[in-house]
Amino acid sequence: MTALPLPASVDAMLELLTSRGYLAERSLATVTYLSLRMGRPLFLEGEAGVGKTEIAKVPANRIASNCPPTSSPTVF
Repeated sequence: MTALPLPASVDAMLELLTSRGYLAERSLATVTYLSLRMGRPLFLEGEAGVGKTEIAKVPANRIASNCPPTSSPTVF
């Protein structure tokens, strides 16, 4: 898997979300970008089906591509 850099700006985060089919307002892209840059969690709440899980998947997939592969410990 090729390592992909995290978005370098709010505009880059908005572009990343848009490229993955997520229609986000700039305010959502801003808090998502700041959460990643600060290494802080982002709490999202809303009705079922509004896209909370989808907004989490986009940066999570980007972060996962930056991580080296690991093996899970074997449980006996």
